[in-house]
This record gives sequence, C-alpha cells and structure tokens, in this order.
Amino acid sequence: MDENDYVEQFKKLLSESIKKNVKSKNIEMAFSGGLDSSVLAKLFVNLGYDVKGYVAGTKNSKDVRQAEKAAKEIGIKLVKIILSEKDIEDAIGVQGKIIKKIYDSIELKGKETNDNLTPNAIPISFNLPLFFVAKNSREKEIFVSQGPDEMLGGYKRHGKMNERDAVEEMKKNTEDFLKYGVRQNLETARYFGKEFVMPYLDRDVVNFCLNLPYNMRINNHRKCILRKLAVKIGVSEEIAFNQKRAAQYGSGIIDVMKKIAKKKGHHISAVVREKIDQIKPIKR
Repeated sequence: MDENDYVEQFKKLLSESIKKNVKSKNIEMAFSGGLDSSVLAKLFVNLGYDVKGYVAGTKNSKDVRQAEKAAKEIGIKLVKIILSEKDIEDAIGVQGKIIKKIYDSIELKGKETNDNLTPNAIPISFNLPLFFVAKNSREKEIFVSQGPDEMLGGYKRHGKMNERDAVEEMKKNTEDFLKYGVRQNLETARYFGKEFVMPYLDRDVVNFCLNLPYNMRINNHRKCILRKLAVKIGVSEEIAFNQKRAAQYGSGIIDVMKKIAKKKGHHISAVVREKIDQIKPIKR
C-alpha cells in the first residue's frame, strides 16, 4: 500500500465505524476544535449528518477559542460551556469519586494494592471537560474523539523515542487507555445517564492504526495519517497541523484547580482528597 491507500483505508474504516454507531441524523459530540474532533466532525458533515458540538472551558480558554474557529469552518453548531471556578471546584469531588469507584473494582496482581490507585489531579482534570459535556448535552449519545493520541503517536514522548520503542509505547498506551481511560470516560457519561461513543476505538480502526508503518504515524508530524486524512476530507491545513495542548490545559481546568489549591494553602493533591471525601459513594 502507498500513502494514499493507507489514508483511503483509514477514511473507509472510520466512516464505517460512524455509520454503525449513529442512531439519528442529529449528532452531538464533544468538540474542542483540535485535529481529532475536527476530523470526526468533518466526516459527519460529509456523510450528511447534522452536528452539534460541545466545548467546555473557562472564559477565553484556548479550547473555546479554537472550537469557535473550527466549528465555523467545518459548518457545525457549537454550544460553549463556560466554566466558573465554582463549577470546577464542585466537580472535582464527583469526578474523583467516579474514578475511585473504578480503581476500587480493578483486580490487581502481586504486591500491588488498590490503595496505590488514588485519583489525583491528572486523571480528574483530564476527564472534567467530558464531564461537563455529558452534564450539559441534550442527547443521550455523545460522540467523542478518544484514541488517536495513543494509537498514532500523539504524545511528545513518542516523537523523542527511536522507532522500535515508540511503536511499543503506542501499543502499551493504547492497551492501558482501553483498560483504564475508556472506563473512566464511560463511567463519567453514565453518571449523567449518557453514553459516550468512540468511533476511533472501533476494533477494526484500532487494529489498522496499531499495524500502520511507523512513518504513517510519525513523520515530520505526530499523528501523520490523521493530518493527511484531515486535509483530504476538507479540513484546513491550519487546523490539520495545529499542535493542540491536552484537554486539561487547553480548557483552563488545571489552572483553576491550581488556583483553588493556592487559595486554600494546600497542594492540589490535598484539595482533591478533601473534595473526594466530601462526596458520598457513587452507586450508579
């Protein structure tokens, strides 16, 4: 297969994944305006679906500004969920409790104990943008664009490794995300009576991505094949080649969490523990 064949096959598999998961012409999705969500939104539009995107972030955060720009370009509706400090502070404990419920259910081997799996600021802040999307969306099903970073070398560390180590790391990251990260996302949606649908994590798409040649994943840019697909389906090069920060940073959420901790005179980890302890066990 040449480069164009790989891109065409990727487009075909993603389109098939979308078609077998949609139940209506009206689509709601988490939309930060980055590469991953923009490709998904553009595929929806090209397939004839009516798309409404949701972006969660603090006022004037990078994600909100980027989502506004990308939604206008792609031609989708956009709902902006502007978060206050109180919104984020109130959500920390709930999201932490959701994650703790998952950690408590994980069977560990050897000398590891579940006490070592304690929700901290990183998974909580990573999940909070989707927490607010699930809370505010109207439809039960919400499409999310999880997966490309793990499968296609989206993290900076992937680009710093030699080819063999990077390929192994992508495989491990994908396996770990499917085991832990996806469960956190799904449980977060379930807390609000919603369901997250993840077209990138369809089995055929995952197998395709993890068996791609290295240079279709990392080659001048990380997530190379996804950027080429973006341009092919009509996403501007500005969006396709934009280097977007992770959701907890682009949304402004982690900065607010640090601000809350500073006001209380504690480390952010102490604030997280305090907020989790204030929430009753989640039974859903």
